[in-house]
Amino acid sequence: SERRYALAQHAANIGTWEWQIKSGRVHWSEQIEPLFGMLPGSFAGTYESFKECVYPADRGKVADAVNRCLKTGKDYRIEHRIVRLDGEVRWMLESAMLLRDDEGAPDRMVGVVTDITREHEERHALEKKVASQATVLAVTRETLEIISEQKSLAEEKLQQRHKALEAVYAIITSSEPSMQAIGERVVERIASILNLQMVAFHQLSGDPTALSIHYRDGFVTEERIESGPLCSACVSVLRNGTPFQYTGDLTGAFPESRCFAGGWSGAYAVVPVLTYQGEIAGSICAARREKVRFQNYELHLIEIFARYLSYEITRRAMQKKMVQSKEMHLLGQLTSGVAHEVRNPLNALMATSEALFKRINDSATYEQYMTHIRNQIRRLSRLMEELLALGRPLRNGDFVTIAIGELLSETVADWKRIVPERQRRVAVELPETLRSYRVRGDPTKLQQVMVNILDNAEQHMPSDGQVTISVQNAEEGTFQLRFRDTGSGIDEENLLRIFDPFFTTRRSGTGLGLSIVKNTIESHGGSIRIVNNDPPPGVTVEVSLPVAENG
Repeated sequence: SERRYALAQHAANIGTWEWQIKSGRVHWSEQIEPLFGMLPGSFAGTYESFKECVYPADRGKVADAVNRCLKTGKDYRIEHRIVRLDGEVRWMLESAMLLRDDEGAPDRMVGVVTDITREHEERHALEKKVASQATVLAVTRETLEIISEQKSLAEEKLQQRHKALEAVYAIITSSEPSMQAIGERVVERIASILNLQMVAFHQLSGDPTALSIHYRDGFVTEERIESGPLCSACVSVLRNGTPFQYTGDLTGAFPESRCFAGGWSGAYAVVPVLTYQGEIAGSICAARREKVRFQNYELHLIEIFARYLSYEITRRAMQKKMVQSKEMHLLGQLTSGVAHEVRNPLNALMATSEALFKRINDSATYEQYMTHIRNQIRRLSRLMEELLALGRPLRNGDFVTIAIGELLSETVADWKRIVPERQRRVAVELPETLRSYRVRGDPTKLQQVMVNILDNAEQHMPSDGQVTISVQNAEEGTFQLRFRDTGSGIDEENLLRIFDPFFTTRRSGTGLGLSIVKNTIESHGGSIRIVNNDPPPGVTVEVSLPVAENG
């Protein structure tokens, strides 16, 4: 999408342009005007207005390069200076290709531009250093070799950065790839550009979650993170978001990692993949067999790919959330209409059947059929009520401030009171410091959420099982309700569909309970997650809600 393309250009600090040769019109992507120090929308959109931005002494070589491209058809590539509106001079690198019309005549040029002022200044500084040291040290052979190596390294850095940007550009402009395909391309390109023997991408958020893609010695493999433990370095980076480096015996230092199985010695670096909100979405690990510590420019190059992966994870998560929101809205409208249409005939059927039952009440022959009819009518009636609840939107204007400790205690007490055997099945851990947490919401709906979670836990637990409810601090401005049971757990494939409407593994279930729970929590500005306990048994339901007031 255009938005995805623009965000990627901004993250990589590049812009794209197109020159319609016959009309003279030039189209810039929105990132170029900031690169050229211009206000958004101020570029006149002509080839002549572009030339006016070029540093006067460089206009001739720019024109020569353009003419050479038009004449020979070879790709256009040039470094030149520009003058910003505030008088600042910046260096730009431009690459473009010529496209012809059906008659073979030049039609348009499309290209990429990036600001290389810092790299150019580094190179210029190195060149001055070469000249200065050559004069002072009489240009000894050893000195020339050292300086030549430094210059080659600077040029290699610049070339590697360009390759990284071109790789990101190629991924962006390809057809909508899967996250797995993007991860594979990223690890392959990093390994190729930096000449590494191992690169891995671990994704912890987005869709799919817990994805791990490994490049090792020319081969790419994919697995779920659960199938193999991450090394302590990865765990540390994924916990605190700070890059990590190590040089030495990698197999000995990280014996739990399968990345270094078979004996590895060299340099290792881990870079976090951070979202725009600063959340940790994953990590990129890189290793080589030489004991040469990763330089800052190499880490910066890996960070370019990390920023792009972060953008893709965030974009896909937002896109999925929007689709789900639309689907739930449409489903709510449909189910509400169906429930209203079915409820009246159902009530009539219920009344008629009860009247019929009174006439044949003494007949044992029909008792099993009467019981079956009553059960099915009750089931349909419950389904209609749940359909109406799913289609009925919550209005923030009706929300009140609720003390979560009081609401939780009241709900658990009522739930226990219904069945005496439940007294030993629920334990509430509510620290005094968290008891006063408050939330804005509908107390009846939030009680229904808690009761639904407790009912589900009870149905999947043995007779001596227990649910432990705790209230914990989450991130700033939110708190978390955790319902941890000792039941049978949930199959991994079912966890992916657990909140889908009408999905159930119970013969008597409607499949709407958890859909209603999720819809209610999200209507209160919160989120819900269900995970299997590690170690087993059972599952934990995590409900996060925003704090309205503390105290």
